Amino acid sequence: MVAMASFLPPALSKPRFRLFATGQAISIIGGWIQQIALSWLIYRLSGSVFLLGVSGFLTQIPFLVVSPFAGALTDRVRRVRMLITVNVVLAVLASILATMAALGVDDVRFYLALALCSGTATAFETPGRQALLSIIVEDRKLLPSAIGVNSMLFNMGRIIGPSIAGILLLRLTEAWCFALNA
Repeated sequence: MVAMASFLPPALSKPRFRLFATGQAISIIGGWIQQIALSWLIYRLSGSVFLLGVSGFLTQIPFLVVSPFAGALTDRVRRVRMLITVNVVLAVLASILATMAALGVDDVRFYLALALCSGTATAFETPGRQALLSIIVEDRKLLPSAIGVNSMLFNMGRIIGPSIAGILLLRLTEAWCFALNA
């Protein structure tokens, strides 16, 4: 057990950061599961590659438009409170998606609107989470390690989340993917 600890990034030696990294890993994987399931659902309902592209656009455009303002807001408000609020909003949006999909709502416009809302909330979450690292990791020497772990978690989530989504979509419905993320 001691030998294994020497291979871990130094930031993971701090309990607060380990807790943050665990929650972040779950959140990132769930976000990717939802994104893949939403794309799959929109394409399945519409059969339109154009609407599939629109859903991806609506999910990502808030990063370009909203993130600069979200970053400025992050510097002016309590970061932890902002992140809790944004994550509650994301959980509510995932719950709405799960409910709509489970009830068989087939109007793609509702799903596109929720894609935009989810993308906007995520555009607030990202700068807030990144700014929170400097608070969670009290030892400034561990900050580069924490940033590296955060990047690693995001990139691992990009692989693991869609893989899990594919397996879930093969066996279950999109509603289950949304509910899992919620």
